[in-house]
Amino acid sequence: MTTDELMTIAYLGPRGTYTEQAATIIAQQAGGIVKLEPRQSLADVATSARNKNSSAVMAYNNATVGTVQGCLDLITQEGLEITGFIRIHIKLYAGIAKGTEKQQHAEIYSHEKALQQATGWIQQNYPHAKWQAVDSTAAAAKKVMDQGTGIAIASEEVMRLYGLKILAHDIGDIKGSRNYTDFLHVKPRSNEDTYFRSHPEGYAVVIAIDSTPQDIGGIIKELTYPKTKILTRPLNLNGRTDQLRCYIEIVVGQGIIGQTDHRKNLEDAIGKVQQTAIRVLVLGTYSLP
Repeated sequence: MTTDELMTIAYLGPRGTYTEQAATIIAQQAGGIVKLEPRQSLADVATSARNKNSSAVMAYNNATVGTVQGCLDLITQEGLEITGFIRIHIKLYAGIAKGTEKQQHAEIYSHEKALQQATGWIQQNYPHAKWQAVDSTAAAAKKVMDQGTGIAIASEEVMRLYGLKILAHDIGDIKGSRNYTDFLHVKPRSNEDTYFRSHPEGYAVVIAIDSTPQDIGGIIKELTYPKTKILTRPLNLNGRTDQLRCYIEIVVGQGIIGQTDHRKNLEDAIGKVQQTAIRVLVLGTYSLP
C-alpha cells in the first residue's frame, strides 16, 4: 500500500480522547494499515473525512446528557454518510498537576458534556469553582499539565498520558454501564441507497429533512416506527426563517426485521415524505449495539 492509498481516520484530539478510543476500535475492525489523525474541532474532523481514502469518527450521543450538538449538521453539510457505530462506556476522573495540592477555588476544565456528567461531584466538592469548557477531555488534561494549576476531568488513561495526579475516581453522576457515548463512523457520501444493508441484529436509519413547520408534524407521523428518535431545530435555509431541519432516527429492531415487509414499509414512507418535504437526505445507517 502506497502513502497515497493509506487509509486515515480523523478524530477529535489531542491524544487520549474518548473519540480516539472509538477510532482505534474501528481501525482494528477495518484491518490493514490505518492512520489515526487528531483534529482540533468537530468541524475539522468532518472536513477531514472528505479527503481521499479518509473517514472520521464523531461523537453523536451521550446516555447522560444527550445529543452532541452539531454532529448531524456537519455530516449533512460536508456531504458525509454514516457507515458505522461504536459505543464507549464513560468513567470520569478528576486530576491535578503533580506537585500541586487540592485547590478549593480552582478552575475546572473538561469538555462541556463531561462537565455536565460530573455536575453532582463538582457542586459537592467545588461549589465555588469556575467551569471552563474546552474542546475535549484530553485538551483539559493537557491544559492543566501545561499551566500547573486547575482541575481536569477526563478518563484514567488521559490522566496517565499527561502525567496528572488523580484526585477523585469515578465522579460521574451516573456510574457503570449506564453512562456511555455513541460515536458514528462517517465517510464521503456514495450514490447508493445504504439504508437497507444487511443488519440482522437491527439497525438505525438517520434522515435529514428540510421542511416547513406546517408539514413537519405529518412527516414525523409518517416516519414513526417503534423507538424512533426525533430531533428538530430551526434552520435558516436560503435566507428564510420559516423552515426547519428535522433529524429522524428510525430504529429498526429485530422484531421489525422479522417482518418481511419492513423494507417496503420504510421505502414507501420515505417516498411519501419526499413528495411533501423540501429535501429528504438519508444520512446513512448503523448496526444497533
